[in-house]
Amino acid sequence: YYTDSAAAGTALACGVSTYNGAIALGPKKEAVLTCMEQAFQSGMRTGLVTSTRLTHATPACFATHIDDRSKELEIAQQLVSCHVNLLIGGGSDKFFVEQDLSKEINQQKIRLLKTATNIEHLQSNGRLDERVLAFAASSHLPYMIDRNDADEPAFPTLVDLTKGALSFLSNS
Repeated sequence: YYTDSAAAGTALACGVSTYNGAIALGPKKEAVLTCMEQAFQSGMRTGLVTSTRLTHATPACFATHIDDRSKELEIAQQLVSCHVNLLIGGGSDKFFVEQDLSKEINQQKIRLLKTATNIEHLQSNGRLDERVLAFAASSHLPYMIDRNDADEPAFPTLVDLTKGALSFLSNS
């Protein structure tokens, strides 16, 4: 009777209703075109910004296709080969600790930022094939209410990440 964030994210990203746990798949487990993929096919630059792990269900629905939201390592692999120009969020452990996707990231010519320091000044070369993967945390970013003054330099806010994405995407 209740939807989960994977099915809800799929509805937002793809405009289809699906089963709980589905990441950008229809009810018969068929891949469904996401709004990010449609934008890319139309020649637009795209970006995905989240305060969660990039491999978490909701953000994953905009750039990957997988039958079960718990397959975060497979989601990370798909994110490396997807058509999103800019990926900013948490979850670096899914890319470098639980598995090492360094070789794949280099092969895809993705500019990697392992910390989100100065991300609000992120610049672009303006090319449609340019890709950046930026991490702000090893997992989810801490909730604002749980942060203290010592956290501030280490963890940017969602506002900071969004400013960086807008700077990058508008510099094309």
